[in-house]
Amino acid sequence: MNKNIYSKDDELNLALLFAPLISNFKKILQSSLLVSIIFTLISFLYPKLYTSSISFFKINDNSLSLMSNSPIDSLLGSDSQLNDRLKIDIKDVILSRRLSKEIINKRWMSLNNKTMIELWELNKTGFFDNIFGENNKDNLSIAIIEEAALKEFSSRISVDENIKTGLVSVFISTEDRFLSVEILNYINTFIQEFTYQNITEISEKEILYLESRINEVDKELNVSRERLIFFLEENKNYQNSPTLLLLYNELNSELIFKEGVMTTLLQQIEIAKLNKVNIAPVIGVLDLPQIAAKKSSPSRLFFLLFGFIVGMLYQSIAVIIKSLNSNDF
Repeated sequence: MNKNIYSKDDELNLALLFAPLISNFKKILQSSLLVSIIFTLISFLYPKLYTSSISFFKINDNSLSLMSNSPIDSLLGSDSQLNDRLKIDIKDVILSRRLSKEIINKRWMSLNNKTMIELWELNKTGFFDNIFGENNKDNLSIAIIEEAALKEFSSRISVDENIKTGLVSVFISTEDRFLSVEILNYINTFIQEFTYQNITEISEKEILYLESRINEVDKELNVSRERLIFFLEENKNYQNSPTLLLLYNELNSELIFKEGVMTTLLQQIEIAKLNKVNIAPVIGVLDLPQIAAKKSSPSRLFFLLFGFIVGMLYQSIAVIIKSLNSNDF
């Protein structure tokens, strides 16, 4: 390496270093243009994708309680609201394997009743399979195809969640602008049905529990009544005996307590049944999906600029290395 590029103070002489770049500017420019053209041609190998989006938000509905601000409402607390008790992460539901499998296996109207597996041609047999007649796919090959489709779909969907507002935005990119909108509408339907089913199950379980508890308390209440009646029949003058009077008070208090429990349970089951009738959506849609006017990728301009920069850097480094190994300095 020639040391003339260093000054007396052992500092790099940038002017001398850039001299070969200036003298070879035309060559560097030609190389950059050539690489940018190559990169632009490569961009045509990528499929055109159209992106659409939809935005969800969680509804905090406190209108389900038909006895708000009443004694029973204060007894049950805010947790009595079905919507409040449904702890669902919208993002997890959207990215769930169950939903993804339904999407890739569903036949879409936008694709003329084809699946996304057929769209991506993942189910096509290879050249050698056609020659040897191995067209029958076993369960293993079907699972492999499905996994490949799930992996491809995961690269086409993205979910952004605003931690402060709880707004969840879903973006879908497909080869068909109408398919992107159709998938997002299906996701919306799936989420609405999924949350409704979960709320309904919670309500039904609550009603079943209350009914079983009412039956148990009713049996205990009958036992307490029978014990008190038996006591009064056997001890008509119980007021004259402090011991019998104390026993009477205990039996009577037990009966009153169980009657109060029964009253509370009956109120709770009425609220549960009314809440089930008035189940409201817990997931709302802020922005409905719109048909993309333009393709989202690939960006020809990005490939062009990226190729130009790569070509310029490559040729510039090559010129500098060549100059350092020669007597140009």
